Amino acid sequence: MKEKITVAIIGKSGQAAKIMEMLKEIPDVDLSYVYYPKLVKSSPLPLTNNFKKILAAKAIIIASPTDTHASYLKRLQNHPGYIFVEKPAVSTKQETEEFKKYPVAWRKRVKINFNFQYSEIAKILASLINNPKFGQPIFFDVKTSHGLAFSDKYQNSWRSDASRSFGVLELVGVHFINLTLNLFGPIKNFQADGLWKANQGKKLPPDTVFLSLNMNKNMRVNLYHSYAGPAFNHLLLMGTNGYFEYDGKTVNIYSPRDSYDSSGLFVSPPIIKTYKIDWAIAWQKSLKYSLENFFSIVKQKKDFPLTGLETGLAAMEPIFYLKNRL
Repeated sequence: MKEKITVAIIGKSGQAAKIMEMLKEIPDVDLSYVYYPKLVKSSPLPLTNNFKKILAAKAIIIASPTDTHASYLKRLQNHPGYIFVEKPAVSTKQETEEFKKYPVAWRKRVKINFNFQYSEIAKILASLINNPKFGQPIFFDVKTSHGLAFSDKYQNSWRSDASRSFGVLELVGVHFINLTLNLFGPIKNFQADGLWKANQGKKLPPDTVFLSLNMNKNMRVNLYHSYAGPAFNHLLLMGTNGYFEYDGKTVNIYSPRDSYDSSGLFVSPPIIKTYKIDWAIAWQKSLKYSLENFFSIVKQKKDFPLTGLETGLAAMEPIFYLKNRL
C-alpha cells in the first residue's frame, strides 16, 4: 500500500475550498488539517487554530488572503516538506527581497500557483511561438472583465481593502503578467495606470487597470482587467504570418498572412484550426493540473526549478510600480 501524502491547508473558504474539493480526486493524498487562526467550534473540516500541528504535514498549501502569504512563508521557511502557495507569494518589494534570502534548498520545494499556466490556452499559445505557420509574435492583447466591484460581496471583503489587496490587478492581472513572462521572456519596460469606476465612497484599490509591456523579444503586450464592466474575455496574439483569437468560448487560428481576394487585395486569412474551450472550465482545469504537477514532484521527492519562482516574483514588479504611483 502506497504511503499517503499528508496535507495541511491554510485557509478554509474561497480558493481553499476549491482546492479541498480537487484534492479528493488526487490519489494518495490525505487532508490532515485545515488551519484557520480563529477558533471555530463546529465544522465538518479538520480545522485547527494551532499552527504547530500543520508542521507535521508533508505538503502545506497556502490559500489564505493574499496579504498573508508572505508572512506564512516566513513562518514556514524551515519546514522540511513542500509548499504550494497561491499567487502572489509576496505583496511588497520588501517581502520579495526577504523571500530571496531564504535557503535555496527550501525555495526549490516551493511552488507558486498561477492559473492559465497549465491551461490548454497557454499550451496552444506556446505552440504558436516561432511556428512557421504563425511567424514571429508582434503583440499580445488580453482583455478580461466582470462586474464584481459593484457587488456587496466585493465591497465587504478583504479584496476591496486597499491596505490588504491591490484588487483586480493583483488578483487577476498577475496571472496574465506571469503568462506573458513564460511565453515571451523578460519585460524590457512598462507603463501602467488604473481607474476607479465603482467607488462606493471608501478607499478601494483600482477596479480597472491597464498595462503596456515592452518585451525584450521586440514585441508588445497590452493587458486590460476590470471588475467594473460586463463579463468579457478576449485574447489576441498577432504574428507575422497569422493570428490567434479567443473569445472565452472558441479559439480560432488564422493563417497565412498572404491571403488575397480575386482582385489581389489582402483579406483576413482563413481559419486553419479551431478549438472549443470554455473560459471557466479552462480556469478550473488549470488549477487541477497545477495541483497534480505539485503532488507529482512531492511523490518523486524532486525539486521545482527556481526559474518558476523567479518568474512568479518578477510578475509582481508592474503591480508594485502601480501601487506606488496611485
